Amino acid sequence: MTHFFGITSSSRIIRYGIPAAVIWYLVMCAAHFFNLRPLWNDEMCVFRSIQNFKLADFYSEQLLSVQMFPRTHLLVIQQFAKHFGYHLMSLRFFSFVSMLTAFFLWLRIARRVMPSELERLTLIICWCASSLMIYYSSELKPYAFDVLAGSICTWFLMHQDAWQVKTRRKGLLLRLALLPMLGLFSYTSFLFMPVIFYNLCLGWRRDRSLAGGIGLFVALILAVAAQLYLFDLRYQPEVLHTPEGYHDYFILYNSPAEFVKRLGEGTKGLFSKYFVIRPRFFNYISMAFAVPAFIYMFITFFRSFRRGRSVNSPDIIALLVYAELVLMSSLQLYPFTVPRLSLIYAPFVLYLTVQAIFAMRSIHPWLFYGYYAAFLAYLFVCATGLAKMILFGEGLGILPHIWT
Repeated sequence: MTHFFGITSSSRIIRYGIPAAVIWYLVMCAAHFFNLRPLWNDEMCVFRSIQNFKLADFYSEQLLSVQMFPRTHLLVIQQFAKHFGYHLMSLRFFSFVSMLTAFFLWLRIARRVMPSELERLTLIICWCASSLMIYYSSELKPYAFDVLAGSICTWFLMHQDAWQVKTRRKGLLLRLALLPMLGLFSYTSFLFMPVIFYNLCLGWRRDRSLAGGIGLFVALILAVAAQLYLFDLRYQPEVLHTPEGYHDYFILYNSPAEFVKRLGEGTKGLFSKYFVIRPRFFNYISMAFAVPAFIYMFITFFRSFRRGRSVNSPDIIALLVYAELVLMSSLQLYPFTVPRLSLIYAPFVLYLTVQAIFAMRSIHPWLFYGYYAAFLAYLFVCATGLAKMILFGEGLGILPHIWT
């Protein structure tokens, strides 16, 4: 049982704090959604295609502005929003629903992997204090669905072994048929497919009747990948791979110093820029919590991962996805050094940060007390500052801040 200055993990304060924090996050997202802030530049670029494209254009033309957006996802938004006269809420509705669904999925994930209610409460407060997890719940971009897709895949991986039992095989086949379809709405969902395939292969070694499920999964992944290439990716403008596009956000091998610089900048952005963007010194403060999270990710991976055992823990999944992001950026296929483009990873960073701080109890209780108190104070300032801006200020913009 976790103790923190006399408060136990099962105390009444903690039990009431969890639903209160959940309500806080829901209110912030709802208020942000109903604020109806005007479309900003990138959203307006996406909206041009939504407003002007016919059905066939989504799969045969370049988008009218230089943007990356899964075409099927964009088409679904268009077909829904046109019934409401392209009202702002209809354009951002799927992002709103996606982020809230991802939030509740991570609450269920946390119940399985976090032993104490105090840890789970801290994780929820992290969502309340994360400007990006609130801001992107209401934006005409695919990032909220990226978060949902990652949450769905993580939930699947945690239950995959149980679902591979013969008595549950029909449900498994249905899930294996649906998971590749996430790729039509989220490019980054493909990061989880190799891990799912790895678990399937381990299961096949024990039960050869899984061969049909593996064949179905692989066939659908190839079909979705072919659809994405033929009707989506090949229409992306070349400028995205030039210095004027995303070229500056890839990991480069021009020199060892350049490689280390790009990798360091990308990792720093991936682990430290999910709370408050402005004032800038808040990013520097967040590094004090990001570094333990990054170290903890490696420690827990090498402590927990075993060859021949399924990958079913968020701790292990986190490092594998991080390695894939680094690899994709090194191959200049995905610019992971832009935090919003890797928003799918944000829930893992929040989870790892909480786990790393609570793991400090095994080093020394007072180290944990000090770090945890500082972290709570940081979260409190961020969460209350964001609430003030959303409820009583000018609202959140593309660079969320807690004061001007």
